[in-house]
Amino acid sequence: MKARSSGNHILAVSGGVDSVVMLDMARRRYGAARLIVAHFDHGIRPESAADARFAAALATQYGCVFRAQRAELGARAGEDAARRARYDFLYAAARDFQADIWLAHHQEDVVESVAVNLTRGTGWRGLAVMDRPGLYRPLLSMTKREIYAYACRYRLEWVEDESNQEDSYLRNRLRRKISKLLSNDDQARIVQLRNKQIAIKHKMIAETASLLPNTRQARYFLTQIPRAIAEEMVRIVIERETGVLVARPHAARALAAIQTLRIGAVHQVADGVYLTMTKKGFTIGRQA
Repeated sequence: MKARSSGNHILAVSGGVDSVVMLDMARRRYGAARLIVAHFDHGIRPESAADARFAAALATQYGCVFRAQRAELGARAGEDAARRARYDFLYAAARDFQADIWLAHHQEDVVESVAVNLTRGTGWRGLAVMDRPGLYRPLLSMTKREIYAYACRYRLEWVEDESNQEDSYLRNRLRRKISKLLSNDDQARIVQLRNKQIAIKHKMIAETASLLPNTRQARYFLTQIPRAIAEEMVRIVIERETGVLVARPHAARALAAIQTLRIGAVHQVADGVYLTMTKKGFTIGRQA
């Protein structure tokens, strides 16, 4: 485990074995002074309040600052909504503490994310998963078995999220298939491919962004180039300006709006992300 900066570190601690191990490893290596334990309660499961109390007690045990927030998303909340709410909380905490964010994703999480993308139908970004700026994942080289072995070695305690067993979530269904079909070596190779694809992705984004005119002058340009390239440029510029990576269908609709809407018209790309049309281009804004 290597520190990403000399500043503070927000550790996203759900109370599960992965995040508990991450916290223990960080505390042993760096001490508690710069570690902030952050817990987000989605308000989806009845027992989630108990998980929050567990995370608070863990922060006290390790001598770390604790930051928590509860939402009332309800039992019908989807994975995407829960993920957005959690990241909004973590990014807000990171701003307050001038910290980077540590997440407890491990090797199998990478493989599952790739599998989810392939199942849903993915473009070239589908292999380059878990690459949000400002996020550090120190356990990516570890398997779940290694994480459990560490927890047992140091006699750590954690809580189990029963929702990880529910078949209503695509990720859970894929997890069981992956464990039967892929060896640890197979999964490690997928992680290596993911790392290579991320490097390729950043080169492609830099090259694509360099070709796009200033957004206030870009409407005509985006009507004259191949549609697939234009959509990718729109995705890149939205992510660059707002930090939000929109899905391909949203990018396609945004491109259509750029090409056809009148001056002054506003197009909502995603939650809180808006395009406003100007005479020759458009502006991008984000609202909370």
